[in-house]
Amino acid sequence: MIAADLATGRARSVPTPTIFSTFCAITPDLGVISYYDGHSVWVDFSKGTTTPIDAVRYGLSKESRRMTLMDAVPLGDSIFLVTTRYGACSYDLRNDRFTRHRIFAEGKPIGLEESMARVFQDELGTFWAHNSTNVIAFSDVRNSIGLLRNYSDDPAQSWSNRIIGFTEDAEQNIWFGGFNGFNKLDTKTGRVEMHPPEEDATDRLSHISVRGMAFDGRYLILGPTLKGMWLYDPRSDRFRRPVFATDSVHAAIDREFVRGIVPLRDGNFFICARHHTYLLEGKSYRLDFLEFPGSTGEIHAACQDSLGRIWIGSQQSIIVLDEQYRFLFRHAVEGGSLVSIFQRSKGEMLIGTNNGLLRLSPASAHGTWTQVDGPIDGHAVNTIYHDQRNRFWFGTDDGLFLADHQLRVFRRFDFADNIQSEYYYPFSVLRASNGLLFLGGRNGINYFYPENIEIDARPLAVTVQTLTIGDSVQWNPRPGFVLNHHQNTLQFGVVAPYFNNAGKLQYRYRLSEDGEWFSTGGSNVIRLAGLAPGSYRLEVTASIAGAQWYAAPPLEFRIQPAFWQTTAFIIGAVLAGLLALFFFVRHREKCSESASSSRSNWNGSRPRRCNTNWKLPKPSCRACACK
Repeated sequence: MIAADLATGRARSVPTPTIFSTFCAITPDLGVISYYDGHSVWVDFSKGTTTPIDAVRYGLSKESRRMTLMDAVPLGDSIFLVTTRYGACSYDLRNDRFTRHRIFAEGKPIGLEESMARVFQDELGTFWAHNSTNVIAFSDVRNSIGLLRNYSDDPAQSWSNRIIGFTEDAEQNIWFGGFNGFNKLDTKTGRVEMHPPEEDATDRLSHISVRGMAFDGRYLILGPTLKGMWLYDPRSDRFRRPVFATDSVHAAIDREFVRGIVPLRDGNFFICARHHTYLLEGKSYRLDFLEFPGSTGEIHAACQDSLGRIWIGSQQSIIVLDEQYRFLFRHAVEGGSLVSIFQRSKGEMLIGTNNGLLRLSPASAHGTWTQVDGPIDGHAVNTIYHDQRNRFWFGTDDGLFLADHQLRVFRRFDFADNIQSEYYYPFSVLRASNGLLFLGGRNGINYFYPENIEIDARPLAVTVQTLTIGDSVQWNPRPGFVLNHHQNTLQFGVVAPYFNNAGKLQYRYRLSEDGEWFSTGGSNVIRLAGLAPGSYRLEVTASIAGAQWYAAPPLEFRIQPAFWQTTAFIIGAVLAGLLALFFFVRHREKCSESASSSRSNWNGSRPRRCNTNWKLPKPSCRACACK
């Protein structure tokens, strides 16, 4: 095997014992050779050595040592995406470690990873791979939205796709609730471990629905929608109940519908529930009622601001306590039920309702309410998250939205962006320690790095790719082409590559630089019938849902007139017509003169003989000249 430096002309070689099937370069000094029998070797050109790649040593197989590494693409920071017989893997060159990955479509593995051969990354960051019968396009989760759903056919492993509540333990496992108990997501392997309820059990969770989730470093705190709260120790797999302040607290929490659990700065936990408000002390795990004006109504949301104040959302009001849980003030909220609360800044709060988003400024008893206009107006704003780029993410009942800090520019994500559904639940947002943001909804989990997602969609590369005239198709028509007069019905094919929801693409065109725009909707075909002779400038633009228009290079062309439409022909025809008219008029004048002369002779002396050779003028006259 030879590695040649084309800039210097220097070449290095490493002998290979037999014919190999594939080679891929990792670095200028390191490559991989795969032989026809399936095993692969590292090729180190700097040392002139080859080293077998042991799939068992790298943890990719328990039986076969053969690797069969087909291709590699750099991901940056000494990480490479590689295709192997064990599927798509990332290879960490610094730590000499392979990590297997799954490629998901609609939240489920595609099942083609083991057969992928070559892989390529285009300039837009999309990966393309193929096997003998398929071409696969996929995105890196570092720059796109990931989706996880239950994909097991085994009922014992079929966790519910309805996700409500998140927390993270000390081992960076993600725990989530919803329906059929609670579950653990191992972020290193992607595996989900179920913890279903046991019906009628008295020593562990027995209710099917869990919404409240929190972790204090030791216990997973579980808030079901019935049958009371539980503390679960992940290390020992043991359950215990909180310490109840009174028997009435015990009886009340066993009948309670827990909506969510909010960790507080002092280590305690605020419990949002349907009938009462509770406080769980962090060190003693003592559970008691938290009493304040409005504490016995439905509590839908809560958060603690930078001043330590606790903002509590009941059905149609905001209640604010100080850090010692003393009542400060209350605001009535009109126009909808409260579902989420978030501190936008020291002087402003964002309040999500089931009818849009409100701003309270200043964040005090004397603040005023302002409705936030935009696409989330009229929808339930169930979750609010503020990312490190000073932007806001809103999980609603109508999908996922990203907004700028001024809340003026919004981007809506839909199913083609890989979101789990249109509905996101309250208390279902978590920023994990690895930087991933987790959002839960009606049909799975979304996870992504929010700072890597742009509020403006990728610019579209728009081109006019084909020109069809009759049965003839021209590819990539060049500006300045000239057509005959009978070639005046044209069809242009426009291409704007977009790998998400193609139904969001819209097209329009015009035939002059300052002309009127004509929309073709979602059709990328422009048909122009019966164009008059002349010069045209075809301008085509495309947009994703009409938000921003991207233009193709303008295409100038000219349709020649027929010979009878040329200026010379028209001038000649006009001159010929004028000449014919002139002779016609002269002829009429002569006829008129002849007729007048004939009438004059008829009324005078009688002629003696007739001149039979004289021709009557037209129209014929009865007069006869006689001698």
